[in-house]
Amino acid sequence: MHRQLSLFDADNAIISQIAGFDSLLKASMNRAAAASPYSREQIVERMNALSLQAGRKLTGGNAKNISLPTLEKWLNPESDQLPPTRAVNVFMHACGTLAPLEAWAGGHGAGIMTPKDKKLRDLAEKKLTIQRAAAEARRLETQLKEEL
Repeated sequence: MHRQLSLFDADNAIISQIAGFDSLLKASMNRAAAASPYSREQIVERMNALSLQAGRKLTGGNAKNISLPTLEKWLNPESDQLPPTRAVNVFMHACGTLAPLEAWAGGHGAGIMTPKDKKLRDLAEKKLTIQRAAAEARRLETQLKEEL
């Protein structure tokens, strides 16, 4: 037997998701770094090079670059230090992954659409349009037959 969740249950689920989000994001970044073809030192170098080219700092302090210890804190789910949004974006470019964004979206019940997913969605939309047009044509044909 299923019981209906109350508003308080939904609030508790949201609170729980929010409380665990930082660790979820950082764990996904940690896994992405481990799966990357680059060492952590290379990831730091790539992130610093990208941020320099973009003319944007990755931290709020005076430092123009991030260090390996900073990256390690950002990737450690147990650390309280959360990477800034800009740093997550640059990290994804440096590692060639969307894993942190997928974790972020997944925490909200959403997902990332790949180019293949988009093609499948577009195909389904076209097929539905064709089916609707065919149904309308059959309806009109039936009306015309009834009028004759």
